[in-house]
Amino acid sequence: MATSWRYAFDMAIPKPPPIPPNLQRGTPEWNWWYPNVYRVSPWWGYIRRKAIDIQGNRCQNEDCEDPGYPMNVHHERYVDANGRWVLGREHPMYDLTVLCRYCHAAEHGD
Repeated sequence: MATSWRYAFDMAIPKPPPIPPNLQRGTPEWNWWYPNVYRVSPWWGYIRRKAIDIQGNRCQNEDCEDPGYPMNVHHERYVDANGRWVLGREHPMYDLTVLCRYCHAAEHGD
């Protein structure tokens, strides 16, 4: 039986890690889970690379004076209008923005 191209394509995309029930941003659980599980997952590596490839591997801040490699990928939102997590369903053009490390830090007020 031949494998369809769609099945082969779907198999190449990593699955996102499961989000713990009742997870909320800013809590100690979030502060541990997000960097230690989500950001090291194969899914995040895949979707991060897609965002960088699609957005041209350059800082998307129009006022950026120094590209400051490596590129960071910034979440524009973590939950959708219905209150559901966007994590694991990110669209590389609409939910993520590629920024240099300096503009990313500025976006977070650092």
